[in-house]
Amino acid sequence: MDKILLVVTSYNRPLAFENCLKSLRKMAGHIDVLIIDDHSPKPEIAEIAAKSGYEFILGPGGKGRHGGLYQNLQLGYETAIARGYDYMATVQDDMQMVRPFDAAILTEYAGVFARDPDIAMIDNRFSRSGFKATYSSEIGAYLYENSYTYSDVGFFNLARLQAKNWSFVQFEHQFVAGEKFLKQHAAEKKFKKVAAFTPVVMHVPLPQLIRNNIRIPRFSRLFRQLYTYDDMTPADIARMDNRDPSTPPNFREFLRFSNINAFDRWMLSGKQDSKIF
Repeated sequence: MDKILLVVTSYNRPLAFENCLKSLRKMAGHIDVLIIDDHSPKPEIAEIAAKSGYEFILGPGGKGRHGGLYQNLQLGYETAIARGYDYMATVQDDMQMVRPFDAAILTEYAGVFARDPDIAMIDNRFSRSGFKATYSSEIGAYLYENSYTYSDVGFFNLARLQAKNWSFVQFEHQFVAGEKFLKQHAAEKKFKKVAAFTPVVMHVPLPQLIRNNIRIPRFSRLFRQLYTYDDMTPADIARMDNRDPSTPPNFREFLRFSNINAFDRWMLSGKQDSKIF
C-alpha cells in the first residue's frame, strides 16, 4: 500500500486550524499527518494540535508576506522522504477536507501519475471561477494551459520531485520568495501539475488574513466568525463523480456553505473567488 504523509502548514488561525484538523480526522483518519507551525504567537494553536493527537513541530521560521511557509514545505518534503513515504499531500490551515480521502481517490491519483512521467503534482482542490484547464481522458485529469507550473497545495509524487532535484526554497542557488518563483522553477524543471477530476479539499470562504491583514467595513458578520462547508453527502459525491468531465469541479457548484446568512450571501454574491466568497 502506498504511504502518504499529509503535511499541514499553520500560522495563528485557531478557529480555521481546528476546523481543518477535525475535517482531516473525519475524512482521512487513516493517513499520517504532520503539522508544521510557523511559530504562531497564539497559544491555542499548540493546544488544538495536542488535542488532535497529530504530530506537531515548529518550522525553521521566516519573514515577509509568506513567513516560513516555503521553509515548512521543504521540511515536510525532507521529512516525508526520510521516513519512506511515496506521496506528500499539503494542506493549509484555512482548508477543509469535505469528502473521504479513500482508496478510490488514491487509485485515481496514482493512475494519473502512471499515465504521464512528467506529472509531479496533482492539485486536489476544488476549482474556482476562471479555471483554465481541459479534461484529458488519456490522463484522467485536467491539463492547464501552462502545464509546467506549481501551486502550494496539492498531492506530490515524492520520487518525481527527487528525480527533478526539486526544492521549495532554492532555485539556481538563490532562495525563492514565493509561488511566482516556484512556477519559474517548475518550468525549468519540467515539473508538471494537473488538476484532479476528484478533488477532496478546499479553502474555507472568507479566511482570516494574517500576514497582510486587510480590513473592510463590517456591515454584518463578515470576518467575525469562521465560515465552513457541509461535509459532502453520498448523494453529493455521486453527483460529482458522475458528472460530465467537461464540467469543472467548481466549489460553488458542488459544495454547500454551512453557516452563511442571507444578507452575507447577497453582499458577496458577485465575488468570484473563495477568499472573498
